[in-house]
Amino acid sequence: MNFKLKKLVVYSLIMSILLCLPVYAADEEEDIMVIDYEDIVDMVLENNLNLEIAKYSIENLEDDWDKEREAIRDGTGLPTITNGQMSSSRLSRDQVEQTQIYTAKNYFIGLHQLSNNIEQAEIRKIIMEDQLQINEAKYGLGLLTESVVNDFKTSIKESDTTYNTLVSSRDSSEIQFKNILDISSSKEIKLGEMPDVSKDYIDAIDLEDDINLAVDNSISLKIQKQNQMNSRENSKIRSKENKLTKKDIELSMLNQYNLILEKYNNLENSKSVLENLENEFAITGFKYLVGLISLNDFNTAERELELQKLTVQANEISLFKEVENYEAMKDGMV
Repeated sequence: MNFKLKKLVVYSLIMSILLCLPVYAADEEEDIMVIDYEDIVDMVLENNLNLEIAKYSIENLEDDWDKEREAIRDGTGLPTITNGQMSSSRLSRDQVEQTQIYTAKNYFIGLHQLSNNIEQAEIRKIIMEDQLQINEAKYGLGLLTESVVNDFKTSIKESDTTYNTLVSSRDSSEIQFKNILDISSSKEIKLGEMPDVSKDYIDAIDLEDDINLAVDNSISLKIQKQNQMNSRENSKIRSKENKLTKKDIELSMLNQYNLILEKYNNLENSKSVLENLENEFAITGFKYLVGLISLNDFNTAERELELQKLTVQANEISLFKEVENYEAMKDGMV
């Protein structure tokens, strides 16, 4: 085989290998299940086992009820299932559905929060380890006491414990999230991006209308009223109990609204801090280039900037969580 032919064969082999690589990567990617926030409701309705059990239970009860009513009309049976029991069972099913959807959404948000916390813990540990090296050098020169160095070592060990706890919490939450969606624990999943909350949404909140909506939709209030009817509770007592429950709903909605405003202010403040740090970092970069600061000082400033970006992200997640809780309360989850 001449030299040119050899080169052609080698080139063809290399191209064949390279062409195969994207196909392999795509196959691996297909094994990862991507879960977007907007898909969670449908996934719960289709896959949640607790909800399936609740649905089967009410379907069986409805079948028995239909058969019983037919027997009563034929004069061959007696009533054992009341309208009140049917209403209570349907409300229980609705409550299971609402709770499972709410829980699944909170796991999604919580997993994003934990991932953010883990990233912050990793960066903080790097900063501490860099500082430990500096302190050990200073200790070698007699500029620091051994206790200062030991304190840093202890802090790093504590940060390792915190990090491991966060990772364990994330892994545990992921398993529970998979369980609620009936996904195999061995299946690899990837969470979609967190949705944003706009300032327009907050400005458009009508607390009075939302409170009325929350009262009208409240599953717990509906169940309370149904239980009162089933037990034939005194009308005066029933009225007072329902009034108290409505007041509790109003207070919960007010507190949740104030929490949204608080989280929004936290987010805006953290964005302002980030903007200042970005401006300062531009100057820090220039100082490093002209030799006015050390590489360690530059790296520390860069990591502080990354931490603040993660803080902004964490505040965005917190705001979204409280907005979603508010929306769930409007839908009856209170």
